[in-house]
Amino acid sequence: MSQSEAVDPMPYLNGDKPTVSYHTYDGTWATITITQKANVFKNVGYEIIGQLEAGGKYKVYGQREYAAEGTLFYNVGSGYIHNAYGTIVNHHATVTSKINTYSTPNGAIKRQLAPGTYKVHAAKDGWYNLGAEWVKADQVLITKN
Repeated sequence: MSQSEAVDPMPYLNGDKPTVSYHTYDGTWATITITQKANVFKNVGYEIIGQLEAGGKYKVYGQREYAAEGTLFYNVGSGYIHNAYGTIVNHHATVTSKINTYSTPNGAIKRQLAPGTYKVHAAKDGWYNLGAEWVKADQVLITKN
């Protein structure tokens, strides 16, 4: 990690060692740790294509709701995992100087965002969603737990 960038010490004090990447984008916005053996579905809610063992940690690329049940499934790249079988940890975006936020990726400018650390809720086409607004991926430092 860069010695010139401030880093939140809490993950280290809690025994975690998050990885940090700067100006990189891989489409993920969280990680999921499998808490019990979980089926992997090809589609949300049906067509089992495999299983994941408890304790495994996987990148999360998106989430979708299964309309029949109203439950969430997380896209782990190879398929979808029911939310009840894992624990999600969102990535965090650190802003080091004021940047613009947008209503959607490539949308209208909403406001300027002050320096700080923000929870990432989604990723899409080189952008991160910080809740109600989007920021360009190349303007934030991403901490991935």
